[in-house]
Amino acid sequence: MDTIDALSTLDHLIEACRASQKAFRNATIAADSLDLKIACSQIAAKRGEYAVALDAMGPCLGRNLETSPTIHDFFGDAWLDLTPAFAHADDAAVLEECEQANERLLRIYADALDRDDFPVQLREVVERQGLMIDDAGDRLQETAINEFAFA
Repeated sequence: MDTIDALSTLDHLIEACRASQKAFRNATIAADSLDLKIACSQIAAKRGEYAVALDAMGPCLGRNLETSPTIHDFFGDAWLDLTPAFAHADDAAVLEECEQANERLLRIYADALDRDDFPVQLREVVERQGLMIDDAGDRLQETAINEFAFA
């Protein structure tokens, strides 16, 4: 993988983490259950941390910090606001959206790791984050079991 491809993949991962962070923040607002609010808030914070850690890898791949992309570069003025989608959703629907968002992010990470020539220093970070994203999916499933087992 050449440097441009590596940076493009890195940028895609950062973009996906930021989008996931935004989705989980919106889910935090929409959820009624305190347990679901806490889980979504914590996952949103972690997704932000992942994006920051990935962005810090840019210079290792040759990115000039002065030309590092910003969130505005990724999304322009058209941030996708999922809050209206949650406006009339119950916790089951919010949880389902969260599980789907988590699965989408896992697929993006898996696609990045499937590249044979993915830089080693980036691979280690992405593998570690991928495991934590998978753990977040398990946490969402546990929340679902706890929330809806006796409904």
